[in-house]
Amino acid sequence: MHIFGAGDDRILYGCSAERVMIRRTFLLLPGIGQLKERRLWETGVLSWEEFLERRHPAGISIQRKEDLDQELGRAKELWDRDVRNTSPDFSPRDSTGACTGV
Repeated sequence: MHIFGAGDDRILYGCSAERVMIRRTFLLLPGIGQLKERRLWETGVLSWEEFLERRHPAGISIQRKEDLDQELGRAKELWDRDVRNTSPDFSPRDSTGACTGV
């Protein structure tokens, strides 16, 4: 994988780029649209892991956060399991899900 860019604006190239993109979207969560997703990004929540670590993201109640954490936890588990076996571009993967050759 090659990383180009400066500061927080990084562009990823290589077969792991799709993994990064997927793990940065929140549109899969119920009630999260493009505006709410953008607001999360603007407040520093840039990945699923950061969302799960954040106690109270801006604009999301504590009860809703708990529900979204459960949804995102399930999505993360399914994604991690599936990406270890294959990828959308069918690049060969090793047991950790990393590309073995491009």
